[in-house]
Amino acid sequence: MFMQNIKIIIKTLIFVFKVDWINTFRINSLLPYQQRKYLPILVFKSKLKIKKGKISLDVDQKDIKFGMLKLGLKHSDNIISNKGICINLNSGDLVFKGSGIIGNGSSIQLLGGKIIFGKNFGITGNFNIASKKQISIGDNLSCSWDVSVYDTDFHECIEPINGRPLQTNESIHIGNNVWICQKATILKGVILPDWVTIGACSLVNKNYSNAERYNIIAGIPAKILNIHIQRKDLKIISHLKCWNITSGFNVINSFVDGAEE
Repeated sequence: MFMQNIKIIIKTLIFVFKVDWINTFRINSLLPYQQRKYLPILVFKSKLKIKKGKISLDVDQKDIKFGMLKLGLKHSDNIISNKGICINLNSGDLVFKGSGIIGNGSSIQLLGGKIIFGKNFGITGNFNIASKKQISIGDNLSCSWDVSVYDTDFHECIEPINGRPLQTNESIHIGNNVWICQKATILKGVILPDWVTIGACSLVNKNYSNAERYNIIAGIPAKILNIHIQRKDLKIISHLKCWNITSGFNVINSFVDGAEE
């Protein structure tokens, strides 16, 4: 028991020293006092730019926990980047609806749009997301490494013959319980229904709302395949009503935390 307690203390101290406390206090200062006093957002090796952008937690006060959001934490050996997370709050709104974790080597760029993360998202790392319009992500997202999500072309474009401007910004909607595999790219105008899986290295660039539940969407450009799979762990998570994927000093909490019969 003594040695076990020593190991817990050492593990906790190592975690504490990993936190970028200066930027943790800076980003939590953007929240209302009743939320920020718990330090619900922890950032790691971060680069934080705060201009006119806003950040908010759309969470019941009773569900606010210390460390319920961990941004830039290295939690997978697949990600070798020595950087944590870059958060650019230029303008727009960044909304979190529950707990989640984003791994190291990642960036969040708020460029006048709105980004909404549902509860219980788990992102391995090297993740890049940028919004000039709106990106909404449902609950229980599972996202592998080297994934990019952009609702903009970043540059204004025109048709070369008649000079007519082209649509460069279109909203993205990602449903609940979606699994995005490594090196996938999600572009403007994409709609993904609940329970779909995005194959590795796919270029996802249109509305897939007609995909059946548990369909795989894959390819360059991505197409709906007549293959159906369901991840057992996401099935468990989706049935738990009060479960936080991460909180406190735990990287990933137990599946049974908050479970209801």
